[in-house]
Amino acid sequence: MKVLKNPYQVLQIMNRKLDELHKRFDEADEKEATEISGQEAAIISVAGHIRHAIEDYGYFGVKDMAWVYEYVNDAKGKDHEYSNPRDTWFMKGLAKGAEWALKEIEKRMEEEP
Repeated sequence: MKVLKNPYQVLQIMNRKLDELHKRFDEADEKEATEISGQEAAIISVAGHIRHAIEDYGYFGVKDMAWVYEYVNDAKGKDHEYSNPRDTWFMKGLAKGAEWALKEIEKRMEEEP
């Protein structure tokens, strides 16, 4: 069974990404700031799921990864034009942040010995 090796390292990487986004947010225009907010929302959601899995089961495994894939697909499905431009920018950021989090997790999934 594949599990996330060293989930706390992944959480630290996600926290650093959130810090980086927060710094960019302060200098961003409205469009970029809204997209950054979407990225932050996605990363926070995925990090929360990792924490929940660790607290409840002691590991982050295949079933948890399925949730992340579903979350990413849902975010991508919502990444389209809305009548309110802010919604469009936020959902674009949500999809971008979800995909970034997925890639960071995939890099660290390994077969359990």
